Amino acid sequence: MNKWTKRPCFPAIAACKTSQNQKIQNTQKLKSPSDGILEGMAEKWTVTDELLTWKNKRNGKSAMMIEGARRVGKSYLVEEFARREYRSCIIIDFFKVGEDIKDLFKNYKDNLDMLFTYLSTFYSTKLYPRESVIVFDEIEFCPAARSAVKYLVADGRYDYLETGSLYLLLR
Repeated sequence: MNKWTKRPCFPAIAACKTSQNQKIQNTQKLKSPSDGILEGMAEKWTVTDELLTWKNKRNGKSAMMIEGARRVGKSYLVEEFARREYRSCIIIDFFKVGEDIKDLFKNYKDNLDMLFTYLSTFYSTKLYPRESVIVFDEIEFCPAARSAVKYLVADGRYDYLETGSLYLLLR
């Protein structure tokens, strides 16, 4: 636990990628709560800075992919960023979500209004154009969503953050 922010320090071995294959590599050693407090947060801040830069400069023209080893804090980092920086967010964890939500990306790829309506209703979250983000957590478990990202970004209404584990993405 970081005594300054009252948040846990998470290890991060992650690479951030925009949909245009820009890549930022961030690596952090495993930290225990007693290790250097500020040192443990440096890489988290670097990734958060990259996310802020992406949000402000790309303005919805690309999605951001955070990939890395399993259980290193990718989801936590992205969820914290989404809740802090956007008016609303929908976080879809494809590891936990049912087939009905996964099927939306197959069935409504060509009707994004319906897709957004279903997601907004299912997650009880109002989406605001250019003020909302949709997070695809563990996107490797839903190939239809991964392939839909191109169309979602082209639509331009919302921002999209994706997380995935290197092992499963490379298979």
